[in-house]
Amino acid sequence: MAVPVESGGEDAKNDNRYLTLGVWMSLPEIADGRFDVGAFADGSVSFGTRDALNALTGEAKYEGPATGVYARGVYARPAGSAAGREGNPPVASAQVGSFDATTKLTANFGAAGDTPSMTGSVGAFMENGTPLGDWSMQLDEAVPGDDAVLLRGLVTGEADGRILSGRWGAEFFKSGYNEANDAPDMHAHPGYAAGIFSASTRDENSPQDLNALHILGAFGASRVGGDPTPTD
Repeated sequence: MAVPVESGGEDAKNDNRYLTLGVWMSLPEIADGRFDVGAFADGSVSFGTRDALNALTGEAKYEGPATGVYARGVYARPAGSAAGREGNPPVASAQVGSFDATTKLTANFGAAGDTPSMTGSVGAFMENGTPLGDWSMQLDEAVPGDDAVLLRGLVTGEADGRILSGRWGAEFFKSGYNEANDAPDMHAHPGYAAGIFSASTRDENSPQDLNALHILGAFGASRVGGDPTPTD
Protein backbone atom coordinates (compact mmCIF):
# COMPACT_ATOMS: atom_id res chain seq x y z
CA MET A 1 0.00 0.00 0.00
CA ALA A 2 1.32 3.43 -0.92
CA VAL A 3 -0.10 6.45 0.91
CA PRO A 4 0.50 9.78 -0.88
CA VAL A 5 1.37 12.45 1.65
CA GLU A 6 1.13 15.37 -0.73
CA SER A 7 -0.66 15.97 -4.00
CA GLY A 8 1.80 16.78 -6.73
CA GLY A 9 -0.61 18.70 -8.94
CA GLU A 10 1.40 20.89 -11.27
CA ASP A 11 4.35 20.79 -8.89
CA ALA A 12 6.29 17.71 -9.97
CA LYS A 13 8.72 17.95 -7.06
CA ASN A 14 5.96 16.75 -4.69
CA ASP A 15 5.45 13.51 -6.58
CA ASN A 16 8.22 11.77 -4.64
CA ARG A 17 6.72 12.45 -1.21
CA TYR A 18 4.89 9.39 0.06
CA LEU A 19 4.60 6.71 2.73
CA THR A 20 4.79 3.07 1.74
CA LEU A 21 3.59 0.24 3.94
CA GLY A 22 2.34 -3.33 3.81
CA VAL A 23 3.11 -6.96 4.54
CA TRP A 24 5.05 -9.63 2.67
CA MET A 25 4.93 -13.42 2.70
CA SER A 26 7.34 -16.09 1.51
CA LEU A 27 5.52 -19.32 0.66
CA PRO A 28 7.18 -22.74 1.08
CA GLU A 29 7.89 -24.96 -1.89
CA ILE A 30 6.36 -27.97 -0.12
CA ALA A 31 2.93 -28.28 1.46
CA ASP A 32 4.17 -28.76 5.02
CA GLY A 33 7.11 -26.38 4.76
CA ARG A 34 7.71 -23.20 6.71
CA PHE A 35 6.54 -19.82 5.47
CA ASP A 36 7.81 -16.41 6.54
CA VAL A 37 5.83 -13.20 6.90
CA GLY A 38 6.80 -9.64 7.75
CA ALA A 39 5.56 -6.04 7.76
CA PHE A 40 7.19 -2.80 6.61
CA ALA A 41 6.54 0.94 6.75
CA ASP A 42 8.72 3.72 5.41
CA GLY A 43 8.59 7.17 3.86
CA SER A 44 10.44 9.14 1.23
CA VAL A 45 11.12 12.15 3.49
CA SER A 46 12.46 11.25 6.93
CA PHE A 47 11.75 13.82 9.65
CA GLY A 48 15.28 14.28 10.85
CA THR A 49 17.51 13.62 13.83
CA ARG A 50 16.89 12.87 17.50
CA ASP A 51 17.92 16.42 18.33
CA ALA A 52 15.18 17.69 16.01
CA LEU A 53 12.62 15.52 17.81
CA ASN A 54 13.77 16.68 21.24
CA ALA A 55 13.40 20.33 20.16
CA LEU A 56 9.66 19.90 19.52
CA THR A 57 7.01 20.86 22.08
CA GLY A 58 3.31 20.24 22.59
CA GLU A 59 1.07 17.54 21.18
CA ALA A 60 0.09 16.34 17.73
CA LYS A 61 -2.52 13.87 16.50
CA TYR A 62 -2.33 11.55 13.49
CA GLU A 63 -4.84 9.35 11.69
CA GLY A 64 -4.57 6.99 8.77
CA PRO A 65 -5.06 3.51 7.32
CA ALA A 66 -3.56 0.24 8.46
CA THR A 67 -3.28 -3.03 6.59
CA GLY A 68 -2.08 -6.49 7.50
CA VAL A 69 -2.64 -10.22 7.82
CA TYR A 70 -3.90 -12.53 10.54
CA ALA A 71 -3.81 -16.25 11.29
CA ARG A 72 -6.08 -18.07 13.67
CA GLY A 73 -5.42 -21.66 14.69
CA VAL A 74 -8.32 -24.09 14.98
CA TYR A 75 -7.89 -27.02 17.37
CA ALA A 76 -10.78 -29.47 17.39
CA ARG A 77 -11.61 -33.15 17.39
CA PRO A 78 -13.24 -34.86 14.41
CA ALA A 79 -17.02 -34.87 14.46
CA GLY A 80 -18.41 -37.69 16.60
CA SER A 81 -15.14 -38.37 18.39
CA ALA A 82 -14.72 -38.28 22.13
CA ALA A 83 -11.95 -36.63 24.09
CA GLY A 84 -9.25 -39.08 24.97
CA ARG A 85 -10.46 -41.80 22.63
CA GLU A 86 -7.52 -43.54 21.03
CA GLY A 87 -7.34 -43.12 17.29
CA ASN A 88 -9.16 -39.76 17.35
CA PRO A 89 -6.49 -37.16 18.15
CA PRO A 90 -7.27 -33.44 17.89
CA VAL A 91 -7.04 -31.98 14.40
CA ALA A 92 -5.21 -28.68 13.85
CA SER A 93 -5.82 -26.30 10.98
CA ALA A 94 -5.45 -22.58 10.38
CA GLN A 95 -7.49 -19.68 9.07
CA VAL A 96 -5.43 -17.02 7.31
CA GLY A 97 -6.68 -13.72 5.94
CA SER A 98 -5.94 -10.04 5.42
CA PHE A 99 -7.46 -6.89 6.91
CA ASP A 100 -7.78 -3.14 6.62
CA ALA A 101 -8.11 -0.98 9.72
CA THR A 102 -7.88 2.58 11.06
CA THR A 103 -5.02 3.97 13.16
CA LYS A 104 -5.23 6.92 15.55
CA LEU A 105 -2.09 8.28 17.23
CA THR A 106 -1.20 11.00 19.72
CA ALA A 107 2.38 12.26 19.91
CA ASN A 108 3.45 14.03 23.10
CA PHE A 109 6.59 16.10 22.65
CA GLY A 110 6.38 17.77 26.06
CA ALA A 111 8.70 20.73 26.63
CA ALA A 112 11.86 21.42 24.64
CA GLY A 113 14.44 18.77 25.48
CA ASP A 114 11.92 16.20 26.72
CA THR A 115 11.89 12.69 25.32
CA PRO A 116 9.01 12.41 22.82
CA SER A 117 6.42 9.65 23.17
CA MET A 118 3.45 8.31 21.24
CA THR A 119 0.30 6.34 22.06
CA GLY A 120 -2.59 5.22 19.90
CA SER A 121 -4.97 2.53 18.78
CA VAL A 122 -5.81 0.35 15.81
CA GLY A 123 -9.50 -0.38 15.27
CA ALA A 124 -12.33 -1.01 12.83
CA PHE A 125 -10.68 -4.19 11.51
CA MET A 126 -12.35 -5.21 8.24
CA GLU A 127 -11.84 -8.01 5.73
CA ASN A 128 -13.42 -7.39 2.33
CA GLY A 129 -15.86 -4.95 3.94
CA THR A 130 -16.87 -7.33 6.75
CA PRO A 131 -15.97 -6.62 10.41
CA LEU A 132 -13.38 -9.01 11.83
CA GLY A 133 -14.76 -9.96 15.22
CA ASP A 134 -14.44 -7.97 18.41
CA TRP A 135 -10.82 -6.88 18.17
CA SER A 136 -9.54 -4.02 20.34
CA MET A 137 -5.88 -3.00 20.03
CA GLN A 138 -4.17 -0.31 22.08
CA LEU A 139 -0.72 1.01 21.16
CA ASP A 140 0.79 1.73 24.57
CA GLU A 141 3.38 4.44 25.12
CA ALA A 142 6.28 4.20 22.68
CA VAL A 143 9.53 6.09 23.18
CA PRO A 144 12.80 6.25 21.22
CA GLY A 145 15.96 4.56 22.38
CA ASP A 146 19.18 6.45 23.03
CA ASP A 147 19.96 8.73 20.07
CA ALA A 148 17.29 6.94 17.98
CA VAL A 149 14.33 8.35 16.06
CA LEU A 150 12.37 5.07 16.00
CA LEU A 151 9.79 4.86 18.80
CA ARG A 152 9.00 1.42 20.27
CA GLY A 153 6.23 0.28 22.62
CA LEU A 154 3.93 -2.55 23.66
CA VAL A 155 0.54 -3.60 22.29
CA THR A 156 -2.33 -4.54 24.61
CA GLY A 157 -5.97 -5.31 23.97
CA GLU A 158 -8.50 -8.05 23.46
CA ALA A 159 -9.56 -10.25 20.56
CA ASP A 160 -11.93 -13.19 20.38
CA GLY A 161 -12.52 -12.79 24.11
CA ARG A 162 -8.84 -13.34 24.91
CA ILE A 163 -6.02 -11.03 26.02
CA LEU A 164 -4.01 -9.57 23.14
CA SER A 165 -0.36 -8.58 23.59
CA GLY A 166 2.56 -7.65 21.36
CA ARG A 167 4.85 -4.86 20.19
CA TRP A 168 4.78 -1.87 17.85
CA GLY A 169 7.08 0.79 16.49
CA ALA A 170 6.79 4.06 14.57
CA GLU A 171 8.83 6.81 12.97
CA PHE A 172 8.04 10.39 11.98
CA PHE A 173 8.28 11.65 8.41
CA LYS A 174 8.32 15.02 6.64
CA SER A 175 9.39 18.21 8.38
CA GLY A 176 6.74 20.49 9.77
CA TYR A 177 5.61 23.40 7.61
CA ASN A 178 5.04 27.03 8.50
CA GLU A 179 2.20 28.46 6.40
CA ALA A 180 2.98 32.05 7.31
CA ASN A 181 6.54 31.81 6.02
CA ASP A 182 5.69 29.33 3.27
CA ALA A 183 8.71 27.26 4.26
CA PRO A 184 9.67 24.11 6.21
CA ASP A 185 9.92 24.64 9.96
CA MET A 186 11.86 22.11 12.05
CA HIS A 187 10.11 23.43 15.16
CA ALA A 188 6.72 22.45 13.74
CA HIS A 189 5.35 18.97 14.28
CA PRO A 190 6.17 16.22 11.74
CA GLY A 191 3.59 15.82 9.02
CA TYR A 192 3.30 12.02 9.11
CA ALA A 193 3.99 8.88 11.12
CA ALA A 194 4.33 5.29 9.92
CA GLY A 195 5.06 2.02 11.67
CA ILE A 196 4.33 -1.66 12.19
CA PHE A 197 2.63 -3.75 14.87
CA SER A 198 2.28 -7.40 15.83
CA ALA A 199 0.19 -9.06 18.52
CA SER A 200 -1.14 -12.44 19.55
CA THR A 201 -3.56 -14.05 21.97
CA ARG A 202 -1.17 -16.98 22.46
CA ASP A 203 -0.80 -18.19 26.04
CA GLU A 204 2.91 -17.84 26.86
CA ASN A 205 2.57 -20.80 29.23
CA SER A 206 1.17 -22.99 26.47
CA PRO A 207 3.49 -23.03 23.44
CA GLN A 208 1.10 -25.38 21.62
CA ASP A 209 -1.83 -22.95 21.94
CA LEU A 210 -3.37 -23.69 18.54
CA ASN A 211 -6.45 -21.57 19.27
CA ALA A 212 -4.37 -18.39 19.29
CA LEU A 213 -4.97 -15.43 16.98
CA HIS A 214 -1.89 -13.75 15.47
CA ILE A 215 -2.04 -10.25 13.93
CA LEU A 216 0.66 -8.47 11.91
CA GLY A 217 0.26 -5.11 10.20
CA ALA A 218 1.55 -1.70 9.20
CA PHE A 219 0.11 1.82 9.26
CA GLY A 220 0.62 5.25 7.75
CA ALA A 221 -0.93 8.31 9.39
CA SER A 222 -1.22 12.01 8.52
CA ARG A 223 -1.21 14.83 11.07
CA VAL A 224 -4.72 16.02 11.81
CA GLY A 225 -3.99 18.28 14.74
CA GLY A 226 -0.98 20.10 16.17
CA ASP A 227 1.00 23.29 15.68
CA PRO A 228 0.80 24.59 13.05
CA THR A 229 -2.16 23.21 11.10
CA PRO A 230 -0.91 20.70 8.50
CA THR A 231 -1.13 21.53 4.81
CA ASP A 232 -1.09 19.37 1.68
